[in-house]
Amino acid sequence: MANRHTPRIGWFLAAGAVLLLFAFQVPTLTPLVQKELDKRLQDYREEVWRACRKRALELASKEVDSLVIEWAKANRDTFNRPAKPEKPLEPERLLPKDTTPVAPLFNEQDTLKD
Repeated sequence: MANRHTPRIGWFLAAGAVLLLFAFQVPTLTPLVQKELDKRLQDYREEVWRACRKRALELASKEVDSLVIEWAKANRDTFNRPAKPEKPLEPERLLPKDTTPVAPLFNEQDTLKD
């Protein structure tokens, strides 16, 4: 029975050896493929850098704006501004010099009757 399994073991060992031989080889790229790969990697790095820089500038701009506003509120110049004027006193009320007695505007004769 040992003879019956020997060819199978041989094929199995040969296939394993071939697989191991190819498993540890470093794949080589043609110069054109390598150049295109390098270009795409460089484009990707530049795009990530641009997005990162844009986000950093936006955050820095917000931070600086809030600091400038805070500084301006803290350092407002109120010394040279004149004080708010006081409200003037209410003037004396002058009554009209009309001496005619109060009378109705319309007589009963002037009104419309049903």
